Amino acid sequence: MISLHGALYSFGICNIKGTNPIGRIFKTIRKKELERIIERVKRNYTDFIYGDQSDESFLQYGTFMSGKILDINSVLSRCESEAYMMQFTHSKTLKIGTEQRLAIDKLISYRNDFAHFKPMAYGIMGKYENDIVLPVLKVIEFLALETNNILYLQVESCERVKHAIKHFSLN
Repeated sequence: MISLHGALYSFGICNIKGTNPIGRIFKTIRKKELERIIERVKRNYTDFIYGDQSDESFLQYGTFMSGKILDINSVLSRCESEAYMMQFTHSKTLKIGTEQRLAIDKLISYRNDFAHFKPMAYGIMGKYENDIVLPVLKVIEFLALETNNILYLQVESCERVKHAIKHFSLN
């Protein structure tokens, strides 16, 4: 469950970030908080800062230093938005169906319980492969291979992703 969540989240992030590695994946922070972060960066990293500190890249660096990355629901919401997904003429937008949304919600719930260690007698019973894994895997496959927003630098990388997805039965 944790790995499936990680794959869904990671491919979502790769799709919305585009060519700017920090521009679209962080939560918007308030101006006062950003100013505090920038002051801290100026105070602690003066040896490393060059150029105009009021320029846009420095503000993005301040946002990056805040470390408040988007949650998975925000990432998936952005993957459904043309404003974030239509980066190229051949890009495609994610459309999550009802069955897939239910599976994703269950996955997030299970993952959060495991990752944040809520002590309880917990077991996943039933056909979790059909109810959770396969619907989520279809979303991952679309994000990884069909949106055309992820530029694989090597053919082998894309082939490894295809092989991992085909390892599961998608029928």
